[in-house]
Amino acid sequence: GIPPDTFSFNTVMRTLVRNDRNNAYRKVMELKDRMTSLGLEPNLNTFGIILNACAAANSSDYQSALTTTLYIFGKIRDHGANIVTYTTLIKAFRNLLRSSSSERRDKVVGSAFKMCCVDGFFSVDLEKQFRQLLSDEAWAELYTKPVSRYGSVPIEWRRNLKKN
Repeated sequence: GIPPDTFSFNTVMRTLVRNDRNNAYRKVMELKDRMTSLGLEPNLNTFGIILNACAAANSSDYQSALTTTLYIFGKIRDHGANIVTYTTLIKAFRNLLRSSSSERRDKVVGSAFKMCCVDGFFSVDLEKQFRQLLSDEAWAELYTKPVSRYGSVPIEWRRNLKKN
């Protein structure tokens, strides 16, 4: 038969995330391990699929999935994150940090907020999603103070958004 390649592994993993959300995280991680054991390298598509699997993780896998999310996000960011990356990251945080303390959530989400602004992908939709996850204090520090200082959202926070 034809030996599997990264594309075929990605296809199977993407199908798992779409159709078996309850078990997608563990199955996708097993497939990623199998893929690398065969000497195949994950690509940006693989990383995006893994991020989506993390967003669907069960509560018993939250800690592992959060660690994986942060690692995979770093890998994606090394190659160039985009607005889809940040949207998926927020989706993962919404699930994985649901039972975390406010301090932990603010630390993790606040860090992602800062990276999103530095990368220039701070959209109106992401603004709403970040606001829902951050405490009032963290939001004031990260968003309200800079916006008050500039009179609006700094243009560099949105510089990489496509114009419609």
